[in-house]
Amino acid sequence: MLNIHDFSVMKPYRGQGIGKLMLDRVKQLSKNLGCCKITLEVLEGNAIARKLYEHEGFLNYQLNAEMGNALFLQYPMETD
Repeated sequence: MLNIHDFSVMKPYRGQGIGKLMLDRVKQLSKNLGCCKITLEVLEGNAIARKLYEHEGFLNYQLNAEMGNALFLQYPMETD
């Protein structure tokens, strides 16, 4: 499995197909490495990124359809 942790295109370069080119390269790399899937996270409100990911074939993450979509959780640590 290959996980994309951080993925973005700087504002001056957005809308030029760079995100698609980057995802195409990641998909090829994943295939060359024999990965079973690619995972990433995206904020619900990031409509532009979600549209790109959906267009490129990314789906909601499910390990078991009967259990529903996976959720991304965090445990906030207290600071002194």
